[in-house]
Amino acid sequence: MTTLAIVGLMSGLAWSAEPMMPATRSAFINDEHWPDTDGQHINAHGGGILYRDGVYYWYGEARPRQKGDVSGVACYSSKDLYNWKNEGLVLAKVEDATSDIADGCIIERPKVVHNPKTNKFVMWFHLELRGQGYRAARTALAISDSPTGPFTYVRSLRPNAGTWPVEFPEDQRTPLDARPHRR
Repeated sequence: MTTLAIVGLMSGLAWSAEPMMPATRSAFINDEHWPDTDGQHINAHGGGILYRDGVYYWYGEARPRQKGDVSGVACYSSKDLYNWKNEGLVLAKVEDATSDIADGCIIERPKVVHNPKTNKFVMWFHLELRGQGYRAARTALAISDSPTGPFTYVRSLRPNAGTWPVEFPEDQRTPLDARPHRR
């Protein structure tokens, strides 16, 4: 898709069909869309950043921009934190309705760490199973040989299910399934 650039002329404004190449950034600019190095708005919600070998990797939820887009976890890379290259979807939702990461699930807040023992990149994320919302409230795991993926989904689990935090008030200990569902 060609991005149209507004060209200022003495007599007014005109549209140019020439692709607009994003300028290299050297500062953060408030109240502006933050484009990647291809000129597209960065799509990495609720993300986390990994720094490895002089490169920053930003992982975040990739939300569909238009009907039919595949969603999952996107990765962007940068050497200066201003200019981000889109590395693509590193973990995509799948069409298999029996998978935990089936289309319709919600993948949120991905964080990636490097495991020096296995030399793998490990992604942890919050997972809401398809059709269950926060009743599922799972944590999930995927691994990769590279920070730019692809990541392979391993499993999800509900850590400490049924265990309340220490000193949590007794009168507030209502299981999620008994609460009205709001989203």
